[in-house]
Amino acid sequence: MTEPVRVLHVDDDPQLRDMLQRYLEKQQSHFEVLTAPGVDDGLDRLSAEQIDCIVSDYSMTEQTGIEFLKAVRDRRPTLPFILFTGEGSESVAGAALRHGATDYLSKGRGTEQFDLLANKITHAVESYRAEQERQQYKTLVETAGEAMYVLNAEATITHVNLALAELLGSEPEEIIDQHAETFLATGEFERAQSLRESVLSDPDRSWGTLEATVTTAGGEQIAAEITVAPLRDESNAYAGAVGIIRPLD
Repeated sequence: MTEPVRVLHVDDDPQLRDMLQRYLEKQQSHFEVLTAPGVDDGLDRLSAEQIDCIVSDYSMTEQTGIEFLKAVRDRRPTLPFILFTGEGSESVAGAALRHGATDYLSKGRGTEQFDLLANKITHAVESYRAEQERQQYKTLVETAGEAMYVLNAEATITHVNLALAELLGSEPEEIIDQHAETFLATGEFERAQSLRESVLSDPDRSWGTLEATVTTAGGEQIAAEITVAPLRDESNAYAGAVGIIRPLD
């Protein structure tokens, strides 16, 4: 991941805040680490800044990291939150996870834990951004007037809109979790896969179109134009596809 990542580190130890900020920004050039000495300041920064991940101590003067976590979840239910603390008890870890923490890490000694923390931040933000993108596509599909769908990497249908459900003669929930091949005539899925591969292999293309025969739930076959746009994850690997189906007159 090379996109900028803005990390908010909340800890009442100024020496640790400064050390962690300098280390993470030196080791991960795309990290920008913002700091706050306590929960109230942390919440103020969260309101004022674009934050991709929070790293918080547990034992702080004003409030605990769990109390901070609860306040963050009221504002940002899915924002990555990592409890990074010297309190190593299982009860603290369990409480953090129960209240929605993304991960938990004991501080330990030396910089090895900083490296582990950097990896946890990276993985948490990658997952968060990928889920945000999926939700954006879901919203796009659900609100579009044309028949649209979203597939995952295994070609399983994850989202459809009412326009597509009506075209296929099914309810949306009857289509979701079906393999895309279910709604295509024999041999058409392979053609769609070939189109996808040609788009993925061409850096100048982001989508492709083919004519194919769509099969409805009642067995009717409809000639259609299908536009396919592959989706990629944070590592640029194939993660699925979004498509539009337009019946041909």
